[in-house]
Amino acid sequence: TGDDDDTGDDDDTGDDDDTGDDDHTGDDDDTGDDDDTGDDDDTGDDDDSDDPPEIPAGAIVITEVMYNPAAVNDSDGEWFEVLNTTGANLDLAACVFSDAGGDSFSVATSLVVPAQGYAVLGKSDDLGVNGNVAVDYAYGGGINLTQSDDELILTCAAEVDRVEYDTGAGWPGGDGTSMSLDPGTEADNHDVASWCDATTAMANGDTGTPGGANDVCGGGGPQVVNPDDVVFTEVMQNPAAVADEDGEYFEMLNLTADPIDLDGCVFSDAGTDSFTVNGALVVAANGRVVLGRNADQATNGGIAVQYEYSGMSLGNTTDELILTCGINQVDIIEWDDGVDWPDPTGSAMNLDEAFTLQNNVGTNWCDASSPMANGDNGTPGAANDPC
Repeated sequence: TGDDDDTGDDDDTGDDDDTGDDDHTGDDDDTGDDDDTGDDDDTGDDDDSDDPPEIPAGAIVITEVMYNPAAVNDSDGEWFEVLNTTGANLDLAACVFSDAGGDSFSVATSLVVPAQGYAVLGKSDDLGVNGNVAVDYAYGGGINLTQSDDELILTCAAEVDRVEYDTGAGWPGGDGTSMSLDPGTEADNHDVASWCDATTAMANGDTGTPGGANDVCGGGGPQVVNPDDVVFTEVMQNPAAVADEDGEYFEMLNLTADPIDLDGCVFSDAGTDSFTVNGALVVAANGRVVLGRNADQATNGGIAVQYEYSGMSLGNTTDELILTCGINQVDIIEWDDGVDWPDPTGSAMNLDEAFTLQNNVGTNWCDASSPMANGDNGTPGAANDPC
């Protein structure tokens, strides 16, 4: 019963091995601070929960800044947008946004920016006070965007992106107008020449494209859009979570390396349904755009819609979607009530993106399998599920 072996402090019940501090219940290995529940590895502070991700410079870029809203107060309506330029989803949890002074905030929750997709960060995510802007992360008063000159810096382990604007040096934006990066110039977003005033009208009367493709700077009229430049990749013709007139949407994918503006293009079916895009609707290079019957996320099932249309409904059994730009029929799909095409309820028809140039073949489509927040399935604005 001494201290050396059996019940002492060295081996069995002592502090060295079994119940002591070295191995089993002590502080070194199992319940201590080094490995399992301590600070080094699994639930501690060193590796998993507090460290920002290592994101390469330029993988996330700042693409739009609303520093002076007119429809609502700055304290509610300031926001900025970031774009993921990579082919993989990136989580900004624990990353820090700051200016060159004392303003900053750390992203306190998961904030996944989808591959080739956007995230909007704003002072408030309350649509009732922020100008009806769909904000993915609300940062409160951590950063105030100065109206004359300021900085936005993203740091994740190391600096990822930085924009320093100065209206005295010709940077755009202003009363009710966001400062918008010209699509395709993401690598040059530090350069004032890459930015311009947003021209797309938002529902609140200000101009901007939060969460969607930016307006093309210096656009001089409709673009020539060739067949298969932009193709249909997803169609929600029969939602279950909301009524068809609220929740129908479709997605288009730009297959080119240049942004494409669909302003003036016509969407139609083979019957009498049609609408003409009125105003800039830019599909970023290799990017996506979502068009829907209802852009209000409070009633459309939470879908981020970049263009709200009227004059078209999507048949649940058979129907067509045709995109015509000028004299060119750019793309067409024709579904057939389940003969070759999927016939889902509460799931989008989803193109296997290995077949983007054969998207009018029904067997290249399937039911979307990714659950959305409203309970239906779909991936509007993001890469499709494989079939």
